[in-house]
Amino acid sequence: MFPHNRTDKVPLSLDSLGEDVLYLVALAVSNFPGALNAYSRTSHSIRSACLGMLFACARAPPAYLTVPANRDAPPLIIRPLVRQLTYYPAILEYADFGWELDFFPSLRSIKFVAIPRDYCSVPWMAIKTCIEHPNISSLSFLSCVPDMSGDGPLEATYRSILTDLSCVPYVWRDVSCRLDRRDVRNEHKLESDSLAALVASMTPLARHLRLPLETAPLGQMAIHPWLALRELYLSGRYITPENLKTLPDMLSDIPNRLPSLTSLTILASPLNGYGRTPILGRLSSQVHHPKLRSLTISYPDPDDAICALQAPNLTHLSLRDWPRYYYPLHFPDALTADIAWPILSSSECLSILKSMGTNGRLEQLEVVYQADSAEEDLLLHIATAHPSLWSIELHRYRSEDDDSPVPYEQIALRLASVKRLRRLRLNLDFPETTGPLCDSSEAFYRWTTLFLQVGTRMMAVLHQSCPMLVALEMLKQTYNSALWARFHPSGKTSLYEGGLERDGEWPPFTPPSI
Repeated sequence: MFPHNRTDKVPLSLDSLGEDVLYLVALAVSNFPGALNAYSRTSHSIRSACLGMLFACARAPPAYLTVPANRDAPPLIIRPLVRQLTYYPAILEYADFGWELDFFPSLRSIKFVAIPRDYCSVPWMAIKTCIEHPNISSLSFLSCVPDMSGDGPLEATYRSILTDLSCVPYVWRDVSCRLDRRDVRNEHKLESDSLAALVASMTPLARHLRLPLETAPLGQMAIHPWLALRELYLSGRYITPENLKTLPDMLSDIPNRLPSLTSLTILASPLNGYGRTPILGRLSSQVHHPKLRSLTISYPDPDDAICALQAPNLTHLSLRDWPRYYYPLHFPDALTADIAWPILSSSECLSILKSMGTNGRLEQLEVVYQADSAEEDLLLHIATAHPSLWSIELHRYRSEDDDSPVPYEQIALRLASVKRLRRLRLNLDFPETTGPLCDSSEAFYRWTTLFLQVGTRMMAVLHQSCPMLVALEMLKQTYNSALWARFHPSGKTSLYEGGLERDGEWPPFTPPSI
């Protein structure tokens, strides 16, 4: 037995936990913006445990590259820690680009990041410097265009060691170009030619590809097997109806063409008047892919073979919209008219979930649907057929002629039977949010008050049956943003915690003021 009159003091300092534990704490707090920096300032031991994460990603300051007199070498302490370096093309001078790369022995990844609405290209000279560097295996272009024109080589004149390539344009690029009176076809042509040259050299080694559907060299990619590819991420829209068959051609015989694939994401905006975009097409037999663990598809066709995929190890499934369906609901006249938004009905969602062979191993599920008579059956299936679920995200919409109240309490009761639920996100499309959103301060106040009441009631229902649920997150839209509000079991509400909707930028036009 332990004596009751112990006088020795238990150390209360975090430093006594050991470096391994301090690192695990740092890993946990790194998920919250700014928290890692604050945690690292607690003590020297904690700072030491955080250094690897604090400086894994660094930004090249403009003074490094644009003012020769200030080209000081980076500090010694961070040199071996930096694994990813970010550049901003709009403020770069490329005459002596890349002189600083040799200072970082652990450098593996280069990112070029531009402001979404600013047209910006990265010249071949900079790209060539990156892909010829012996350490760099990952290249990313965010809201900017790789430019391999001019003196750029043909695909046969160089060998690349790139394993990861990411080119993600601004999600509203076409709208932005129209508003800025800029011809997007020129950007498409430049991007298409550059990606064709880059991707061609990656076939044997590629592990992660994130490409725009408008300009990805899918026809070229369909010629070869991609034996090492683990992640394929395609997003965007089809420019012409002829492009609709390129994706099924590339993904045909997917188990043999992409045998190592673990994550597949297809976010395609269907062409207006052409139905849903085919992914695998209507095949006569089922497709088996035991290595696939994550599948995200927008506007899937229930008759497409991808919706009967037999993936027994699938842990993440998303049947969603892209871009988000709430954009045209609130700004119907501002988006391009050639984009269709054919979200699934409850019945179609249920049909797909029943057809997929997931063996009950799903852990994360997202569904976007328009409610019909099968909604109750859909929620029942989600709650009972997938016992391993711990994360659910539902975007529920009403039909145009449906003016009935949103059954939010019934939805909460049904989802409350998911005992392992730790994360729940809901977008319930209340009538108060349809049409011009909060066009007066009175309307904004009424909707905010109702929103808080609904979230608090739903959290109370869920908390009784889901003890592991950290918080209920509900989408709240204001006049110029979409935010996830958090309702906690304690009754505390973080109305704007969680940041902007993670799936895309708000459209590039000015909504009405309050």
